[in-house]
Amino acid sequence: MDRIQTFNLLKRYIDIYSDDTHLPFPIFWNNKNWCCATDKKQFIMIPENEENKISQPDIKTPNVAKIIPEFNLSVDIDINNLIKLYNDIPIEN
Repeated sequence: MDRIQTFNLLKRYIDIYSDDTHLPFPIFWNNKNWCCATDKKQFIMIPENEENKISQPDIKTPNVAKIIPEFNLSVDIDINNLIKLYNDIPIEN
């Protein structure tokens, strides 16, 4: 995923689950760089690559490594299928 796709996916998560405006931010966790978003109760992380790097915002961000020092579950996710499934959800006011 490139930067715009990553940002849009994280922004959708933030808009759905958060009353506040939280920006996606980068983190270093489990020996990898991630693009992350949180609504203060849960968070989503997308692996960082050369195309989707996010700059550090001016606000204080959580230190995920202190909250969850290690995570040994590895699950392959088909991002294109995830986006398609999300886009197929009808939006109602």
